[in-house]
Amino acid sequence: MSEAVCLPTPEEKSKAKDWVEAHSCRAWRHGCIFVDGTLIPLHDQPHWYGESYFDWKCNYSLNIQVCYHLNQAWNWYSAQEHDTILEENEFVWADLAYPLETWVVSPYKKPERDIPKNEEFNNHLSMVRIHSKHVIGFLKGRFHSLKHLQLHISDERSQKFATYWIAACIGVYAFIMQCEDEEQEDVDSDFEDPFIAEGLSPSSSSSDSEPTPQSHQGNTSQRRLHATKAKCKKLK
Repeated sequence: MSEAVCLPTPEEKSKAKDWVEAHSCRAWRHGCIFVDGTLIPLHDQPHWYGESYFDWKCNYSLNIQVCYHLNQAWNWYSAQEHDTILEENEFVWADLAYPLETWVVSPYKKPERDIPKNEEFNNHLSMVRIHSKHVIGFLKGRFHSLKHLQLHISDERSQKFATYWIAACIGVYAFIMQCEDEEQEDVDSDFEDPFIAEGLSPSSSSSDSEPTPQSHQGNTSQRRLHATKAKCKKLK
């Protein structure tokens, strides 16, 4: 697992930066890491703290966060560790659910997103971040159990088993992508793969769409907010 799900090497980061630049512009190439969340729907309501699994789609599910570069998933990390992962000028692509930080670039929210230049920024950002949809689609397309987990959570042990099941799928997925990456040089070939459509079908219950979960932002200081907006302005 540690060999397949691990932090990116300098070579992998460089490859991811080349991909971002090819699909956007040179100023955006330092955004070589993507982060996204998705729901893993459960077969029925857990009997162990059942209501805590109830999601915004009115289903019972587990929520996971995946960090990755290109198609390679790697270990989750806490926000406090970003300075040990990101080098100078590097940042993470995220969606509206994530907080405003100088090292996290996400779309503009209302009312600022209605400004023409910000709307254009969001459109170009979505062209890069669509890759995150493909990664989640790949994962669920290869492992259909993640589209409807047939495991009954009745106690702490079964909850851990469900977590390990998901982690095992991510580990195998990462290993598969490493093997396939050695066999092909075209990083865009996954866009046409049938597994993407399978994983993104309605039953996948992905959580990366419009509604925003509870705010992670808290009482963000005005100075940090201005610094983050300055980062987005610079990228425009």
